[in-house]
Amino acid sequence: MIEPDESSPTIAAIRVETGEALDDALLIVSQTLQAEGIPLAGAVQRMLPAPRGHRCDADLLLLANGQSVTLPEERGEGARGCRLNIPAFEAATEVVRQHLADHPALLIINRFGKREALGTGFRPAIAEAVERGIPILVGVPERNWEAFCAFIGMEISVLPPEAQTILLWCRSVIPGRPDQSSR
Repeated sequence: MIEPDESSPTIAAIRVETGEALDDALLIVSQTLQAEGIPLAGAVQRMLPAPRGHRCDADLLLLANGQSVTLPEERGEGARGCRLNIPAFEAATEVVRQHLADHPALLIINRFGKREALGTGFRPAIAEAVERGIPILVGVPERNWEAFCAFIGMEISVLPPEAQTILLWCRSVIPGRPDQSSR
């Protein structure tokens, strides 16, 4: 559990059953904020156009540097199910954590997924963002909600997977913005 103090950042979770609407909303939010010149850290998932239209055809877009990381392990034509490319994913999580030293205005994490629920993945980046006072936006699948709440251990905002609502929250917590509400 994260130990909050008076300088703890604001954290919002987008609680969802499935990730499709979440992926679209976070991509729109991150692109909009970056177009406004807001420095971001974190990662969003993008579905890739694929000839097979397989649900595993996705990548992770690293927000601080624009790098794209292929998420699924290539398992061949007849393979069933998705398998995460763990070395690539863990390398991506480390890159995100390292970008926190650049003092981004916001950390966006596409999912508090299975790896985070088990104590790895983006969990160290989230904890470091709390220590640095960086606001955090994270998607949380319903199946990992309890693990997320146990890890965070403090009050959070819960948002729907709607880009405009998420943008309003982001703009309200980004330090130095004229439209920032008092916390």
